[in-house]
Amino acid sequence: MNLKPAPVNELNHGKMYGDMAKRAELEPRSDLKPRCPATLTKEERKSWKYYATILKAYGLFSIANAPLLDMLARLTAEAQEFHAKSKGHYMVKDPNNKEKWIVNPYWGARHRNEDKIREALKELGLSSLGMARIGQLAVRKKKESDGFFEG
Repeated sequence: MNLKPAPVNELNHGKMYGDMAKRAELEPRSDLKPRCPATLTKEERKSWKYYATILKAYGLFSIANAPLLDMLARLTAEAQEFHAKSKGHYMVKDPNNKEKWIVNPYWGARHRNEDKIREALKELGLSSLGMARIGQLAVRKKKESDGFFEG
């Protein structure tokens, strides 16, 4: 079963037939575009705009993706904060016992956030493989429309 958005399927297949074409016709399209929530901090807004730009470029910027985009912006800003606080150090001295070294608590939190970010990117279709595939298909479609591609 193909569960990609209609714009991605259109890039993939050019012309869609059968169930895929019916689903593309019925797929809700909205002129409503998500707005950056006022509740986001300055850093979260930067992340939100960054991901929004990418989604727009691939035709995936829609109101349906708004909750996931908000979550992704928050997670990204939080991961950047954890990275800054960890100062790149895996081990730190224990605040209670200066002779003992412990794993930096920000290190683990940052990596847990990064896992959540990767999952959110996959859900939006923005994993590195997904983006490369969409880019490849877009180039191929451009070549076909210019008459440079045969086969």
